[in-house]
Amino acid sequence: MSQPTGQIRRVHINSEMDLFEIIRTLIYPILEEKLDVVFPEFGFQKVSNGWWLARTAPVSCHGFGHKNGRLAATQWGFRSLDAETPTVFWLAYVNKMELPDWRGMPEAVRRLAAKVNHHFEWTPEEEAARTARERFRLYHLLDAVLMNSQNVLMGPQGEEAREYLTREIGFPESSLLGMEFGLYDSIREMQNHLKESGFGNDGDLELAGLMGLFQDEWEGRIVGPWRDRLGRCVFNLWGRTLSPLFGGALDAPSLRRPRSRALTGSTDIPYGLNRALQNKRKHLVMVQNPFPSLLPPLKKLD
Repeated sequence: MSQPTGQIRRVHINSEMDLFEIIRTLIYPILEEKLDVVFPEFGFQKVSNGWWLARTAPVSCHGFGHKNGRLAATQWGFRSLDAETPTVFWLAYVNKMELPDWRGMPEAVRRLAAKVNHHFEWTPEEEAARTARERFRLYHLLDAVLMNSQNVLMGPQGEEAREYLTREIGFPESSLLGMEFGLYDSIREMQNHLKESGFGNDGDLELAGLMGLFQDEWEGRIVGPWRDRLGRCVFNLWGRTLSPLFGGALDAPSLRRPRSRALTGSTDIPYGLNRALQNKRKHLVMVQNPFPSLLPPLKKLD
């Protein structure tokens, strides 16, 4: 997995930064702009909205569909657009395709940092390594959920939902990847995907449950990322769905068999997962109807 770093300025990290801050503030910005330079073995080409498509792949990633242009990546990881494969974070990729535990966190971060020509020799204390691993989990659980949902939407099970988004709502088909639309399949499939992506211990799944990510009424619904005022990722279920938090009846149409206007008319406010976690709120359904605001600019782009 060696790669040239001549196009990336060498940096020596001489202060004991938090390991996760090294990933988030030093590594990810470079990967966002120069993923093709950092990982030349994938032959990445940038397509839209921060996404890259691979033209080739190392042997360990041949099942991700690169030959058909179906291996898609961002600054934090990659996935297949239509194969039943786990989300692979770059931190796992440099660690023999497995997310490290807290013990392996320092060395895995060191390897990933070296990929972008950043280097450090110091080793953090145990508590700091544990904290960094926990922060990584909190930061990326949503990403793994959204990537799995996007796999479902772009695969055979998402045909009706894609047709609904493109024909009835009017989104250009080429925008679905860039806008990160997804289709929530089932709780069991979501749990299996999280396990395969490296979030498989009891604490990981318990946290995902606390964040409200395992709910029966989400099955067959369109989901997608949103950003709160601080730029943090908020998980949204799009459609008219009222939870006990807001009061009212529950209306959860399935996008496997979409019906007209099923996703319009919602005026509910999404509840940010970070805030939900802080307040220890459970069983929340986060709702947003973004179509009116997103559709005009997307039509112009197409």
